[in-house]
Amino acid sequence: MKARPLRCRLAWRLSWLSLLFFAFAIFIMIFDPDTLKALIATPLWFIALWLCWKMKQKREGQTRLEKLNA
Repeated sequence: MKARPLRCRLAWRLSWLSLLFFAFAIFIMIFDPDTLKALIATPLWFIALWLCWKMKQKREGQTRLEKLNA
C-alpha cells in the first residue's frame, strides 16, 4: 500500500491564528504596568544580545586571523 502525504487543509489559517494569538497576548500585557515594563525592555535586551554576539564574532575573527598569520 502506497503511503499518502499528510495534508492539513487549514495550515495557512492556523499559522495566522497563532500570530493573532501572540498579538492578542501582547495587547493584554500592555495594560499591566509590570508587564508593560517588560515589553519595553524586551527589544532592548535582544538588541544588547545581538551587539554582544557581533562583538564576539568580530573578536573571534581577529584571533583566527592572528593564528593564520602566525
